[in-house]
Amino acid sequence: MNNLIPSHVQMHEKYDLKGSTFKRRANSEEREKESPTWKDLDFIERHPEGLILDADMYNALAKTVQRDCRVSLIKKKLFFFLLEFNLFRY
Repeated sequence: MNNLIPSHVQMHEKYDLKGSTFKRRANSEEREKESPTWKDLDFIERHPEGLILDADMYNALAKTVQRDCRVSLIKKKLFFFLLEFNLFRY
């Protein structure tokens, strides 16, 4: 997924969100870093009300997620095609 934030803007927090809560918390090593990458359970804990986005940012984010999902679906279809025809090498 592309970054929506321009590179000159300082990020105060970053997250690796998968949409799952199973084992989705940054480990102790990650938490000790100067700029840790937080995960799903960390986000829920740190932002219980979620995020408030203006309409333009919301639309840009929705468009990016939609594009990312299409690419992900194409990759999955290709993977299953390769498995079905035994073209995948381990």
